[in-house]
Amino acid sequence: MNPYAIPPLITGVILALIGLFVFLKNTKSKVNIIFCLFCYSMVWWLAGYVLMYMSHDDFRALAWARFGFIGIIFIPIFAYHFINIFLHKKIKWPFLLLLYGSTVPALIFSHSDLIYKTITT
Repeated sequence: MNPYAIPPLITGVILALIGLFVFLKNTKSKVNIIFCLFCYSMVWWLAGYVLMYMSHDDFRALAWARFGFIGIIFIPIFAYHFINIFLHKKIKWPFLLLLYGSTVPALIFSHSDLIYKTITT
């Protein structure tokens, strides 16, 4: 195993357990659901990077980096949504929908050279 893969692997496992624990405490609570999604977007990102570090060729490493970027796209949106719900702020739904909608082009571009052009292992 590549030693660079160990820290994101450990962090991803811890985040997965924290997200699951919070979700299972109250599966109907919006704040718990959004927090769990926030955690799992980071788990997605870290999983992609663990697999990238463990890849033995540039093509697969690039594919896993692009896969991990999908998780990165959602981290700030879930963080914003979670903070607003947690603080009982009135959510500005048009802005929140705009944020979630902005993921569509980001998801499309995540598999192009606009995000990651090359990776060398």
